[in-house]
Amino acid sequence: MQQPPHRRIGLIVAGPTRHGIFASVPALRMRLGPIVAASARVASRAANALRHGWPAQDAAELFENVILLAHGRPEDLLALFEALFAAYRNRLDRHLVILADVAPCPRLHELLSRRGLSTAQAATVASHPPVVLVNAPRKWRRHVETLLAAANARTLFLNEPPLTLYQDVSSETGEMARRLQTRLRAAGLPRHETKLLAAMIWGMHNPSGRR
Repeated sequence: MQQPPHRRIGLIVAGPTRHGIFASVPALRMRLGPIVAASARVASRAANALRHGWPAQDAAELFENVILLAHGRPEDLLALFEALFAAYRNRLDRHLVILADVAPCPRLHELLSRRGLSTAQAATVASHPPVVLVNAPRKWRRHVETLLAAANARTLFLNEPPLTLYQDVSSETGEMARRLQTRLRAAGLPRHETKLLAAMIWGMHNPSGRR
């Protein structure tokens, strides 16, 4: 039986934590439990920086949590997960990994899928209250929404990875906001949500205001 997602989440971190989801949704830090990084020293440093969580003793302690959050460079996360899976042989079919602000990486997704892990991709939008765009399996959506609501954040679910959308928008510097709205609607957002959100995303990735 899965533990309630609002209790603790495990963290796999491979990069600075001062940006991304913890900056946008600071209350999420209070949900942190065991932390895994490249070394116990780095994990301890992350716990100190976030002021929550603690260095995991081993992979088994991390996987006691059914919801995990991974943050950092995808190639570094790949190495961390390979080490974790070498130390922990059990299947993880009842676990979810939220890849927070992690660039798309087919090798990482393949590795996680091979061990049975479900994956979600998340990216934050600078707003108040914070908005988190999430692409997640339907069976996990209620859990993700509950977790983020407990951290005072609003969840909007997309039908495609949000960072893929971000990359496409930032690479097409001539794209107008109305085209982004169309893209967001195609990604699954209701029409009434898209106008303000499109303006926020455009402003984040095109600060000069080019149209």
